[in-house]
Amino acid sequence: MKNKINYSLQLNFTILCILTILLSAFKGSSQNRINVSLDYNQSTRLQKKVYGYNDENLNKPYYSTNNTFKSVYNDLGKPTVRYPAGTGSNYLNIKTGFANNYVRGRMTPEDFQKHVIETNEGLRRNGKGENGQDWREFAKFVKSENPEVTYIINLSTMTLNENREVLQGIKNIGATINHFEIGNEVFFGSYETPFPSGTFYLRKAREASEMIKSIFPEAKVAVVLPAKFYTKESFLDGPAPIGNRLENWYEDVLSQDWYDALAVHLYAETGMESNVNPANYIPYETSYTYGISHNDNRLQSTFNRLKRDFPTKKIWLTEYHTGGFGGNLRQYKMRLSYLGGLFNANFMMKLFSNPQIELSSWHSFQQWLTFRSRRGELMPDNFEYEELVNYSFFKMFKDPVKNSTKFIKTEIENSKKYDGLGRFEGRYDEIDAGTFYNPNTKEGYTIIFNKKESAYTLSKSSFENNLDGEILEFKEITPDKNQNLLRAINDTSEDARLKKSISNINPNRGLYRLRPYSMYVVHYKREQNTNQSPELTILNPRNLETIIDPVSNVSLETGTIIEGNDIVINVAANDPDGIKEVRLYLNGELIRTDTEAPYGWGGASELQNVTEGSYRIKVVAINNTGQRTKKIIILTALPQSLRGVRFEKENTSAIMITPNPVSKGSSITIHQKGNLYLKLYDLTGKEIMKLDIDSNELDLDISKLSSGIYILKSDTATSKFIIQ
Repeated sequence: MKNKINYSLQLNFTILCILTILLSAFKGSSQNRINVSLDYNQSTRLQKKVYGYNDENLNKPYYSTNNTFKSVYNDLGKPTVRYPAGTGSNYLNIKTGFANNYVRGRMTPEDFQKHVIETNEGLRRNGKGENGQDWREFAKFVKSENPEVTYIINLSTMTLNENREVLQGIKNIGATINHFEIGNEVFFGSYETPFPSGTFYLRKAREASEMIKSIFPEAKVAVVLPAKFYTKESFLDGPAPIGNRLENWYEDVLSQDWYDALAVHLYAETGMESNVNPANYIPYETSYTYGISHNDNRLQSTFNRLKRDFPTKKIWLTEYHTGGFGGNLRQYKMRLSYLGGLFNANFMMKLFSNPQIELSSWHSFQQWLTFRSRRGELMPDNFEYEELVNYSFFKMFKDPVKNSTKFIKTEIENSKKYDGLGRFEGRYDEIDAGTFYNPNTKEGYTIIFNKKESAYTLSKSSFENNLDGEILEFKEITPDKNQNLLRAINDTSEDARLKKSISNINPNRGLYRLRPYSMYVVHYKREQNTNQSPELTILNPRNLETIIDPVSNVSLETGTIIEGNDIVINVAANDPDGIKEVRLYLNGELIRTDTEAPYGWGGASELQNVTEGSYRIKVVAINNTGQRTKKIIILTALPQSLRGVRFEKENTSAIMITPNPVSKGSSITIHQKGNLYLKLYDLTGKEIMKLDIDSNELDLDISKLSSGIYILKSDTATSKFIIQ
């Protein structure tokens, strides 16, 4: 009997544990259920040439005319090609087919000499013999496949006439090239011999540009811009130090205007210095977190900086990936791993959301397929290969890019936050999404990234309702399902580069499961209806200033309140088909849904007695056919010291600027008191003007100022404002 009782207790305990686990799993699933929403009226033109890669084949055992290479290229949907990609393009003399040293100036640095020797050995070792790299093979490929090409002009070891002969030869074969970069990262100190300064480089680059356009009149030309503004936080946020080659180079490029675009390279941090001892390499998931937090923290502000400094120029992001190309870090295989591919795919999706980025190149094609050959032989014309993870991630964009004409920023509700690492500490969304859409065919592709280790669910019916369509296919790429998750994402073996799981998935009980560290492409088709979106009018707050966000091209309503007050929102929503519901979001969180008019909010605790800061309010009206209209309000809660009468009477010095942000070409009002002087600066620290402080209320015409952030300083107070 005693044994029976113990058995019964043990069984009951086991059942209790199982129920607890199931309940916990159910609860976790509910807590991690996300919603995806988008506004078809807030789209930008899709820059298809962002779908591109580096063809770094200088000392690789194949030519572009190889049949297998061409079949792979066409299988990818003919992405943009960069040639001859990488550092070697600065010292490969394309006319002779071999790398050579500088033709004049001081002695070549040892590391540069090493690159030259290794390149020529590689050309011979991999079957290119005494002919070296043959540009005619690439010209034949361009003629037969008609790709978009970014071609790098070598001004380090080739003369202008040598470049002219090669380009004229390419044209004579019947090939056309429309994009040219003048050099590759030649702003670095190792290229001081051929390019002692940015001014010298720009003079040579302009001569090359004139030569290029005499052969290819429709071509665009890009000059190289240092990437330090992305990797060094101080450069982006403050004045440039004097005497630094990279900083001076940036200012030299900024001072001229004859070129068409900027060639920029962005490599995210790995979390390690280049001289790290290999025994101290950190796990891939840690290095990956350094990289994604670097991008989530700095990438958009980097593009905003470029747009502000070069408003009329396109950006060519001709190299990007995780870092680690110097010292011992060259042996760290993060960029070849599954997480390296996931990182870069997420990076590329962010590029599509910035229309200023005209083209980009994933680094690089040689990390995509298992190219194998015997020593001293070119690849056979047809050869077997396997697809590595970078290839698989890149190819996930093929259909979305080729079949779409618009890109729509897509919002994720209820995403958890992850903690950034290194210099980019902060809290960032675990889930990212973007939508590729064709308004003519009504078909779209929503790409979703689950960047971290949490699992999420997504309701099929809710998702289709938000998309206003029917899901046709839900495709995923995930870590190898045959391994433990941590092992799958930290595997450093050569074989690991092949391991990933790609499949179409179906909802379980109406829910799609989003696995950790995974990418999803959701192909859908909208219903063919002619219903219009509902009318949505903001009744309160009043006197809002309408601006256009330069990044998302979204219309924003901006205004101010005083801390301690309540936020009160009132809207009117109307539609012939009837209003189904009106939703209110605060800083991305859904806090209220109303199904009947009047639509007004102010009683929610989140809207009461607000503290100083910025509040993003989104109101979404949905009619009975599923059509949506969205309004976004940005309210800035100012400190109590700026409240009406107290602002006039208190002794505390203060500066208040309204409206803020402000539209370009308009004016601002500056409320100030208790200041001995008031000066206006731009972000570089340059003084723009000194203001008269005889009045507590100053009207300032800013129509001649360009878009950007400006600073008002007095002897005791500082205030910033933004011109959109």
